[in-house]
Amino acid sequence: MNAPFHAKTLTRLCVVAALAMPFFNTAQAQVQTQPPAGTIIGATSATTTMGAYLPAFAIGEVISQNGLSTGYQSGITDYSSFTSSATHTGTGIGVFFSANNSPTGSVTFGFGRSVVIDSFALWNLDSASSVKNFSLYDGSDQLIGSFSANRATSVSAANFQAQVFNFAAVETNFVRMDIEKNYERSITGFYEAAFRAGAPVAAVPEPGTYALMAGGLGVVGFMARRRRSA
Repeated sequence: MNAPFHAKTLTRLCVVAALAMPFFNTAQAQVQTQPPAGTIIGATSATTTMGAYLPAFAIGEVISQNGLSTGYQSGITDYSSFTSSATHTGTGIGVFFSANNSPTGSVTFGFGRSVVIDSFALWNLDSASSVKNFSLYDGSDQLIGSFSANRATSVSAANFQAQVFNFAAVETNFVRMDIEKNYERSITGFYEAAFRAGAPVAAVPEPGTYALMAGGLGVVGFMARRRRSA
């Protein structure tokens, strides 16, 4: 009596393990690639549709950390501590200015992989060229949120603080920032931008996973029918 029981139990455990494996692998992959929640994430690339006023003011400057009072390590440095203390010197280095007569347009921040984010930090200008209204979109072109930024304020002469914009966690490999309005000037700019790593979002099984689950449940049903007919 014990041998058949153990055999059936072992078969059921194998089926359960097969069904659970895709979820385990997905969760494990997220843990391996997602930076720790609460750390700062710097974009690895930045492009824009707005051009540049001069080559020295190209969009890559906003992810260069040039002009910040201190640097950060992406995926390691604590976001809240950094954004509340790090300022930008505002001395003309590490700053983006759009081409003349291009005050609106988009800036795309790439991460080089899929990450979960839940906050955006912007070191804005203190002039009429400052970003005022903007929206963020994820890699699926879904709206993350629409925001209003203030002209920068300084803690001392030419030391400008970050503004932080929080939103529901989203997993994406890039973010598009649509700049919709500045403070009434023909060019728009800002100093620096960064993101905060959020907690991993719940994994959604792929279609192949559902097929595997259906097959496993079919095996369980077949075993149950055999027991009833025996």
